[in-house]
Amino acid sequence: MKLRINLSKPLVLVTTIFSIGVNLVSPVMANELRVIELYKDSQAIVDLSKGQQLRIKILSNPSTGYRWELKSPNDLSKCLKVKEKPYKQSNGTPNRVGTAGYQIWTIKSKCEEGSSELLRFEYIRVWEANVSPTSYAELLIKN
Repeated sequence: MKLRINLSKPLVLVTTIFSIGVNLVSPVMANELRVIELYKDSQAIVDLSKGQQLRIKILSNPSTGYRWELKSPNDLSKCLKVKEKPYKQSNGTPNRVGTAGYQIWTIKSKCEEGSSELLRFEYIRVWEANVSPTSYAELLIKN
């Protein structure tokens, strides 16, 4: 099942939770940064106009040896500017080893209308070769 989220127009709703695995936190102003949370084994579609930014958060626990890796086409930089932030522990949790938190990416669209990019995130141990990811999350960004 896929979910389509239109971020090109202002949204009045501040937080909406979808049962298929996407949490959208949308500011009221259309040109402000949007934040979505992807869950493991989920898919979503987001409309993002040229110049708009989107922050993607995925729950992670690096103490297990796993981390989310962005697996996308090599020409991603033609259309999207992607910046990964270091792992951040969840709010309200003390700085302890083994505490879950988030991996965060910020995306800025450089694409013209009518283009799209598929972002695939895989939960893997980077040192293990030829092993399938334990989980994935996909986000189709349409302009």
